[in-house]
Amino acid sequence: MAMKRVPIRKPKRAKGQKQTLAERLRKAASP
Repeated sequence: MAMKRVPIRKPKRAKGQKQTLAERLRKAASP
């Protein structure tokens, strides 16, 4: 699901965004 939101036009930025998304998901999972 998160991968679909990340654009595949900027792989360099997707890597950075994926890390932030994972951290955000972790915070939401454990409030």
